[in-house]
Amino acid sequence: MNSYSSPLPLTFGGYFLLAVGVLLIGGSLPLIRRSIRVNQYYGVRTDEAFKSEENWYAINHYGGKQFLGVGIFTMAWSILNIIFVAIGFVTHDLVAALSSTIPVVIALGIAFVRINAYNESFYSKR
Repeated sequence: MNSYSSPLPLTFGGYFLLAVGVLLIGGSLPLIRRSIRVNQYYGVRTDEAFKSEENWYAINHYGGKQFLGVGIFTMAWSILNIIFVAIGFVTHDLVAALSSTIPVVIALGIAFVRINAYNESFYSKR
């Protein structure tokens, strides 16, 4: 191990992402259950979602499923990251930071693209 590196900073990213995964899953469940009424603060807030309650619940249900998937992926990836640090596979702070965040950012990007595509499908229904 390098003199400037210690296991705590290396595993911090993994534990932080684990918490992010839990928050994503917890935040997605009310959307999936369609229990969040139309509001300006919580949910997938797009112009199409605000046009009707039916749109709101459909778009947020779909978005919730996307965020649930990202949350599960984030938790699984963070656990792998913690294990990689524990067995010495990842030994540098920069590698730990990049290996823990880049895949999650990509997964979130994919989720947003999919939600946007689903939202766009409501435009074609007119």
